[in-house]
Amino acid sequence: MALATLTRLLMAQAAAQDNRSPASLSFGKSLPRVVRALALATSPFSPGWVQIHRELIESLALCTLDARPGRSFERDTQNRRTASRTNRRLSLAPKPQESLS
Repeated sequence: MALATLTRLLMAQAAAQDNRSPASLSFGKSLPRVVRALALATSPFSPGWVQIHRELIESLALCTLDARPGRSFERDTQNRRTASRTNRRLSLAPKPQESLS
């Protein structure tokens, strides 16, 4: 949870420097970069936190969301779930036994 919060804060800094909304940056693309920066910062050969932070912010500014025009999702997913649950109930229901006579 701390890593997620740190990533969001760094994303907000990167977005502010580019005068953009933090929502325009991708968390999924940003997280691995933050993890690598933290690993580098703890290395004995690290160039220093100030330089790592500056390079990280520049890198995070490039992690924009992919544009997917015309993409939409059905909001009411209950229809699909209802059909699926009905099918499952029917498959689990006891079947009538046939007589051998």
